[in-house]
Amino acid sequence: MRFLTSLPKISVATKVYAGRECLGPLVSLAEGGVAPEGRVGAGCWAQGRTSPPLHHNEGQRRSRVSPAPHSPSSPGCSLPLGFTCSHKRFLLLEPFRVPSAGASQGRTDCYGSVNRIRTPGASRKTAKPEGLPYSGVRASEKIAERDLRAMDQYKTLIKKVGEKLCIEPALIAGIISRESHAGKALKNGWGDNGNGFGLMQVDKNSHRPVGQWNSEAHLTQGTNILIMMIKTIQKKFPRWTKDQQLKGGISAYNAGPRNVQSYDRMDIGTTHDDYSNDVVARAQYYKKHGY
Repeated sequence: MRFLTSLPKISVATKVYAGRECLGPLVSLAEGGVAPEGRVGAGCWAQGRTSPPLHHNEGQRRSRVSPAPHSPSSPGCSLPLGFTCSHKRFLLLEPFRVPSAGASQGRTDCYGSVNRIRTPGASRKTAKPEGLPYSGVRASEKIAERDLRAMDQYKTLIKKVGEKLCIEPALIAGIISRESHAGKALKNGWGDNGNGFGLMQVDKNSHRPVGQWNSEAHLTQGTNILIMMIKTIQKKFPRWTKDQQLKGGISAYNAGPRNVQSYDRMDIGTTHDDYSNDVVARAQYYKKHGY
């Protein structure tokens, strides 16, 4: 396990001790052992998966219907001063980097633009539960339109977080629409059978949720998870364009970076096999509506 010694300001960090998530102050990225059970990013739930343990940051597909049972935590661990264990198995080993406000000077294009991405939009498997007799970009836009009034409650916060982290607010809105219908699908702030938290459905089994379910702190946490996925895809596919890497990161937000094997088939294995295609189409819609 290797630790860096010079990092930007970090709000919380994680280390691996005896296969448990251990939180502590201002430490570097952890590399190495992970528990085979767990979830990643915004909450990807293992569903009967039998593949070997994944590399750090990688997760398994979420199912909102029949999530796998939660595995027991591992034995006790010996920790350095200032660390505590969460008693949950996990996958994510990297800290959230929270830049100071204004660090991006209002830019939102550090990771590419959804408007430059071609997408077929939502699949039939996504459109049908929404009561739509059609699929594609038209379906994605209709779903995004239905969520617009609820989304507008958070427009100021979404734009603030996007500018702070230099990522398009429209993309944050697209993920919020897909994950929680702008909060309409949540019960007391929770979704995914009680495993996903907040507008962006941060997975409680991989992360310690921050803030209220609809707060700036929550949106910052969820967006930092997305950025972490994008950066992982950038390293995995250095020859892809910035916009292709952005789309790969969106797909990884749902199913983990390991699931992204090629550009054309990156969504195979995500929920309904269309996650990034649908999110990009919804984000393009919100871009047209001031996000």
